[in-house]
Amino acid sequence: MSVQAKIPPAVCMLHNFIRTHDPSDIDAPNDIDLHIPTPKIDNGELAQSAPTEAGRVAANTQQDRIARAMWIDYQRELALG
Repeated sequence: MSVQAKIPPAVCMLHNFIRTHDPSDIDAPNDIDLHIPTPKIDNGELAQSAPTEAGRVAANTQQDRIARAMWIDYQRELALG
């Protein structure tokens, strides 16, 4: 077994030893301030109703246009080798 494979079990053993013999030495997760900032992502707004037929047609048209452009670009990449 390589040295790297021995490290996680050794750390677990050390953790368990400390928990058994001096449980006050380890901070519980609730005692630690783990404020991790999350990035702000603008996901738009939720629709207030079901999509209309015109909306579906517009979305499908845009999807088809993007797919065709991607396919053409992919074929160009294949041709270049």
